[in-house]
Amino acid sequence: MKKLCIIFLLFSGTLKAQQFYIWGNVVSDSRKAVAAIAIMLYRSADSSLVKTSVSDTAGKFKLTGIPAGSYYLLCKGVSFQNQKSGIIQLTTDVLLPAITLQTKTQELAAVNVTAQKPLIEVMADKTIKLCILFDLF
Repeated sequence: MKKLCIIFLLFSGTLKAQQFYIWGNVVSDSRKAVAAIAIMLYRSADSSLVKTSVSDTAGKFKLTGIPAGSYYLLCKGVSFQNQKSGIIQLTTDVLLPAITLQTKTQELAAVNVTAQKPLIEVMADKTIKLCILFDLF
């Protein structure tokens, strides 16, 4: 009985559910690598968030420790349109083809640039204090 318990304890740690990983890269519509893109993995059955990652400076990302199942990716980034992948059936490790993000353009109506002179300006040889006079009448 003792031997059976010991054998069970030795092999119980190796009987975990098999986990896989998904990796790939993100490029812009001009085919250049895009950094700092949020990569989110959702379960396709209920759209619950499973894992997140961020693309590195070469546009590469990796999501690890994912159980087998059906998923989809959502990629979001500043100045890019959101990109949703098709369904990914995860039964082995998956290398995705390059994910291409379309640039989002937005025109501004107007741009106002304002500046304010500092009240005290310190230079190497002198300190200048700005006096503000108010017109009371």
